[in-house]
Amino acid sequence: MAGRRFIACTVGVFVLASCTETGTSVEVVSEPVTSQAELVSPALALAGKQHFQEALPGSNGRSCATCHVLSDNTALTPAHVEAVWAKNPGDPLFNRIDADDPTAAVPTYAHLKKGLVRVVLPLPPNMDVIDVQGNVVTSPDRKIAVWRGVPSIADTGFPGPFQFDGRETSLTEQVQSAVTNHSEGGTVPATVRNRIAAFERSVFSSPRARFVSDLLELGFPLGKIPDPDALLVLDAAERRGRDVYALACEACHGDRTKNRIVRRDVHDALFYAIKPDGNVQFTVPPGQPPRPVNVSRPDSEFLNIGFAYMTYLGQRGVVPLFNDS
Repeated sequence: MAGRRFIACTVGVFVLASCTETGTSVEVVSEPVTSQAELVSPALALAGKQHFQEALPGSNGRSCATCHVLSDNTALTPAHVEAVWAKNPGDPLFNRIDADDPTAAVPTYAHLKKGLVRVVLPLPPNMDVIDVQGNVVTSPDRKIAVWRGVPSIADTGFPGPFQFDGRETSLTEQVQSAVTNHSEGGTVPATVRNRIAAFERSVFSSPRARFVSDLLELGFPLGKIPDPDALLVLDAAERRGRDVYALACEACHGDRTKNRIVRRDVHDALFYAIKPDGNVQFTVPPGQPPRPVNVSRPDSEFLNIGFAYMTYLGQRGVVPLFNDS
């Protein structure tokens, strides 16, 4: 048979394959192909899964799996938090760092019980926090705390950056940041960070996501990878859901990874010109209300919400399905 073959994965009743040179072939396999990270070292990913579930020395007792719950697709759900609270309010999950007020004599956990954890972020140099009276109340360390949900680790086999705002450039850096900020631990040995990262790279939300990641690691340009969603066999309701996705979601959650802004007009509408004092720059067209000034931001198409989040909204009942008319 002419040419080299890369068998990507089998999804339901269809097969995805990518061929190079002159050959064209399709081969059926019974299981999805293992990710590149696992092919390099299955033992590394297995050891990383063990570290993922164990509290590291010097930490507050939390492991990665304390908040990235394996039985909940490595996310943190309100139902899980409530179940842990009912069983053991002293569980490491209920650490003061995620209390509503960490300094309270009796801590409460209303935010955590909604599946939210505290994330501390540094303020940019040109920003301050003000109260409702307009007084600057920025803390001396110039940091703010926000409440955020715990994302799944699925599909981190795609290239970074990571976290919703892209502040972590690699998985090994993210491991250290998580241990420092959420487990209050010290420096994690590089060998342990590499093992945990290998495990995280082996977790995918679907064979379709694994297919895209494997071809990216093999060096295929993103634009040359077939869209696996386009080959799904859907029923009528699911097709209507995909139509909703194409109209309402794909502009931002697009491309093969489902985590890129693909429409330039949508992309540019998200970024505003910022004045030196940190305020948005406006223009006032004659006879019209003020409008913010948009600026081009190349290389900022990343949105860290891919396959794990962007299953078709119509299938999940999040948006109404189109009717037959």
